Amino acid sequence: MKEIISNNVYWLCSVLLTFGACSESKQHSFTELNKAQQGKVWVVAHRANTGENTYPENSIATIESCIKHGVDIIEIDVRETVDGHLVVLHDSSVNRTTNGTGNVADLTLEGVRGLRLVHEGDTTTYQVPTLEEVFKLIKGKILVDLDIKFENQASYAKIVDLAEQYNVQEQLLIFLYDKEEVVPIHALAKGIQIMPRARSVEELDFLKQYDFIKIIHIDDSYYENKLMQGLLDSGMRVWINTLGDYDQAERSNKNGFDQFFSRMPNVNVVQTDLSLQLITYLKGKGLRN
Repeated sequence: MKEIISNNVYWLCSVLLTFGACSESKQHSFTELNKAQQGKVWVVAHRANTGENTYPENSIATIESCIKHGVDIIEIDVRETVDGHLVVLHDSSVNRTTNGTGNVADLTLEGVRGLRLVHEGDTTTYQVPTLEEVFKLIKGKILVDLDIKFENQASYAKIVDLAEQYNVQEQLLIFLYDKEEVVPIHALAKGIQIMPRARSVEELDFLKQYDFIKIIHIDDSYYENKLMQGLLDSGMRVWINTLGDYDQAERSNKNGFDQFFSRMPNVNVVQTDLSLQLITYLKGKGLRN
């Protein structure tokens, strides 16, 4: 009798998993997002900025806002403290973004956590997040692009171990600056999507040999419609930023996104500091579900 009950429970859980009603189901993954936004443009919040201008960059509060508003991916920056802990902070020093001073690599976790994030020149109540806090928060909710600010495999391994601990591997992208890192980091980061940057057509051709790469960060310096369309037709996700001039034009004249897509229409992942505005824009153009 116990075996029959157990089998029935297993069957019921399988059904629930199929329809997404079980807590173990993955609400977000690279594959599922591809299905949900097939043929559409994904929105990436640079340093988890929504454009609300309410919360500090790379803070828990702004990550929560991204989740609340349905942003597809948050981009965050990962650094390591002197005592080996992973924290989320863009700059090599804490001077700009916190009320403290010094380099992250010279500070302990306790020292970093004792600081408070600064926003618009004012000290807030928010702390510098640990990567562990972020993984706890995002589990099953949103994809995360990790811009990792160190280059040693032991530290990369810490990220992989932490991702496995919280079972968020399918929600992560690892951004790679150097094409030569692709093979060793892919071997290390099993289950995590690698996203390399291609600075030229030659680098793009090099990266296309690896079938495990499903998304590439390209530079607009060599953007060409036919080349990008070929990538899209192959099922690739093509990432370009509106950071800088396009975002500024959107803030000033409300035509920055029009300028961007007029020049580079064959793009399906866009990173911006104005993620909520971009979501609204894309929906209005039929470029987002």
